[in-house]
Amino acid sequence: MRQHAGWPSINLRGIVADIPFSVLSLDEFIELVVRRIQNQRYLMNPAFTLVLGSGFSVPLFPTAWKMVRDDIAWWQFSDEKGLAFTDYCPESYRNQFDQFSRDLWKSVSSSVPSELRCLIDAKSGLPDDSDGDNTTRAYQAIMSGQSGGGLNTADLRRDYFRALCKRVENRINLAHLYLGSLLHSQSTSEWRDLKRRPFCRTILTTNFDPLLQRALQLHNVLYFMTDQPHGGIAPPEDEDQAVHLIYTHGSVHRHHLANNSGEIAGLANVNAGALSSYLGRQGVIVVGYSGWNDTTFNAMQQCQDFRGNLYWCGREPAAQAAAGLRREVRELLSKNRNGRFYVELGSGGADALMQRLHERLVGQAPAIVANPTGLMIKELESIQWPAESESMFAGVKGMADNQIQRLRELEVPSQSAANDKTSSSPTLDWASLFVKTDQDVLKRDFVSAIARLTEIVDASSSSPMHRSQALVYRGFVRGRLEPPDRKSAISDYDLVLSMSDAPVKQRARALVYRGAAKSNMEPSDQVGAIADFNTVLSIPDAPAEERAHALVNRGFAKCRLDPPDRIGAIADYDLVLSMPDAPATHRARALFNRGVTKDRMDPPDRVGAFSDYNLVLIMPDAPVVQRAKSMFNIACGFARQGIVAQTVEWLQRVIQENGSVSKEKLDRDSDFDLVREEPEFVAFRGGLPD
Repeated sequence: MRQHAGWPSINLRGIVADIPFSVLSLDEFIELVVRRIQNQRYLMNPAFTLVLGSGFSVPLFPTAWKMVRDDIAWWQFSDEKGLAFTDYCPESYRNQFDQFSRDLWKSVSSSVPSELRCLIDAKSGLPDDSDGDNTTRAYQAIMSGQSGGGLNTADLRRDYFRALCKRVENRINLAHLYLGSLLHSQSTSEWRDLKRRPFCRTILTTNFDPLLQRALQLHNVLYFMTDQPHGGIAPPEDEDQAVHLIYTHGSVHRHHLANNSGEIAGLANVNAGALSSYLGRQGVIVVGYSGWNDTTFNAMQQCQDFRGNLYWCGREPAAQAAAGLRREVRELLSKNRNGRFYVELGSGGADALMQRLHERLVGQAPAIVANPTGLMIKELESIQWPAESESMFAGVKGMADNQIQRLRELEVPSQSAANDKTSSSPTLDWASLFVKTDQDVLKRDFVSAIARLTEIVDASSSSPMHRSQALVYRGFVRGRLEPPDRKSAISDYDLVLSMSDAPVKQRARALVYRGAAKSNMEPSDQVGAIADFNTVLSIPDAPAEERAHALVNRGFAKCRLDPPDRIGAIADYDLVLSMPDAPATHRARALFNRGVTKDRMDPPDRVGAFSDYNLVLIMPDAPVVQRAKSMFNIACGFARQGIVAQTVEWLQRVIQENGSVSKEKLDRDSDFDLVREEPEFVAFRGGLPD
């Protein structure tokens, strides 16, 4: 069941047979955006207005589907049990929580009016995910004042959304990070020198969260807000140089939020008309929004045309979207197929879209990533010290001056400084080398990466932090050579562990990587690998990321013992899933590996394996690779039972997820023996690239 490289691609273009709306690939859409921004006839007017829904805030904030499926229930369950409202329910409470969720939806469904009742999946007892309309009904039902459970009062709804903000705290996702940087760049002289229009100055959002504000504050972008829609929304004005954030359902900062169907419909009646004439004059980009019967969607429905076109962006392939989008959305897009488009983002979603736009329009990474010290220097230098009270503030001003000097020593040099050989210093060279090493690794130029890291390791004035970091990184890169040089990698990790002043994080990471190298060597040393993972877990202040990584790897190593210790492996995966601070990457790996381990037990626990793969799929922030591998293994499970239709359906979902399905893999894997000659399977295999 191992996955292999080789990604079939879907490239739908323009008007596609059997799909009632026009379709653009992400590449085609990016080029259209660039072309519109470079239209010099309208240099002062922004090219687009953005409409952002909950999908733009994932994985930090749940989508409406995630809320109704389990997050609202988890908030209420955690409050009832006195548990912390973390991103996930701990595995030890899973059975209790699942029953709580079923009871909640039984109560909701039995109490709301018939027009709010949603389809309930008979197996799970939770709302069915068959289409967007059912998600809308489920959301409105659990938010209804007539509901026998859920968020049936304004206080409960407000408390839930504020609890979400508290859970996220100061985190930010990539979509917002890139958007903030892009909106900053459009106000720079470099942007104006290229004779470009502003990308966007008005953003309409149905979200309550403060991520947009955080993104703009992070990049020092001036903005103002309209977040009390009950008082009416005035039509936006393109002439304003600040970014205008319009919270069409209200924001978490205000007392009143519009959540249930009555509140949302009331706002639509008040505000849709004011927005409709404005949207009709714009190019409109919709991301992460399902098209509720609300202010924004009603305003779009009232538009006879969109002068700059309407681009409705979604993760699903067009064929799947044609069935899954709400009926009203399909009608909106099909009304004028020459000016309204569905854009296939793929599994990367809003994060991938904003990264691609940023790369095309800005080029370099956001400053907070590329040169955070430079940003901090600007912040410190912007402090206005009162001249008449200089002596009073001399101490803190001296501290600020000292910090600026220290930050300058760490700052990544500009291109001009890099070309000036007289201005170089060892610290600046190290910082630059780390940045260039990252670029080498992305290009798979591992030899250059190793050379740069060796320069850092050998520098006599390297700090323990820089030297240990470079050694760990060099060992990691050596493990990616063809063939892997694991002996040299282990030597690098040994050097870190011999340093008495290496930071705890680097020591823990060296142990994790050394254990992985031992586990994958020929011949392998699973006992030595497990010993390294045990050492990580014995370090009192080892970071949660390294502890979770060690547990996942220890479980994997236990499965490779002779004989395999699968019960011990499952116990390790359970420990990861019980960690409230385990990163999503390791949670997903633990779930997937636990599923594989259950499938290989004697006798196999295939029901348990299937359940674990599905748990990966309902994680909002599971990495694409783990989602695709879980889908593939579900397909294998159906194939072993001879169920050809669902085998093919899940293999198609792997491809839609940008996963790997090849003829070679299908031919070699005995899991597909029972369906290999079935016409539907033969036809699917025949459609794969050679």
